[in-house]
Amino acid sequence: MTVTEVLPDAARLRAARRSRVLAAMEAAGVDILKALEITGTTAGQAGFPLFAKPNVATGSVGAVVINDHVDLDYCRAKHPDYLYQSFVKGPEYTVDVLCDRHSDLKAASPRLRLATK
Repeated sequence: MTVTEVLPDAARLRAARRSRVLAAMEAAGVDILKALEITGTTAGQAGFPLFAKPNVATGSVGAVVINDHVDLDYCRAKHPDYLYQSFVKGPEYTVDVLCDRHSDLKAASPRLRLATK
């Protein structure tokens, strides 16, 4: 199996916005935690806690848990391009992958994330 079989535009998505990657994964039938549209009119309907992270980034740099409307208003004002998802409490898992230059998957290693930078 290649990465491009799951996400045909994988090369274009590598440096893309997380929202585009999520949309491509959903279109490919991957069960994902969807991004939430948080606008001025829907902010009052947001269920807390939320998980917010930069739309353009890798890893967990800049990610925060939003516990209430004060946090949400602050985050939206300071970071207008953040992506919001429902917060899921529990252990965090990640998958390290190794692909060759043709996007062929060579190895995948799921693991429990013990710490973040």
